[in-house]
Amino acid sequence: MINLIYKDRQWSKSMFGLPKMLREAPRDKTVCQFTIKEEGVIEIRDLTEDKRTAKLDSVIPENGLRYYLGIPLMTKNNYAIGTLCVLDFEKKTLTDKQIRQLKIIAKDVMTHIVLHKQNIELERLNDYKVQLMKMLSHDMRSPLNGIIGLSSMLREQMENEQSAHIEVIDIIELFNNRVG
Repeated sequence: MINLIYKDRQWSKSMFGLPKMLREAPRDKTVCQFTIKEEGVIEIRDLTEDKRTAKLDSVIPENGLRYYLGIPLMTKNNYAIGTLCVLDFEKKTLTDKQIRQLKIIAKDVMTHIVLHKQNIELERLNDYKVQLMKMLSHDMRSPLNGIIGLSSMLREQMENEQSAHIEVIDIIELFNNRVG
């Protein structure tokens, strides 16, 4: 399971092999409430024998959860926002190699969360940039249209003259044709 945990709720964002009733729960009814308070891995080989978890609804039934391993999902500021956990209906023990691999997966999960957040921020900034460019384009169009109109009037008045002013008018009209 990959869980995100708020002050009073836990949401499972990804889960495999567990009942859907565990997808969302009050935080105080979950095993992960203990993991999020710790800095490292928590492994409980038999949930029925641990005083913190023995009375949880998901553990009490005869066919309830028995095994738990949780790794906190930590932000770069060392704030736990959730857990990566392994739950089973049978007592077990994971090897050191399996635990190391789960720690790597937990870091990958956090990397994906950070990248997702950054993508959302980039999309927001891009939308802002597009709106700003539209506004600037609109605000610049009126003065430029005025300049272009004046340059057309000047050209008509200076129709037979050869001067540097005509060259400037040509540049303005060339610019208008490329931008317009």
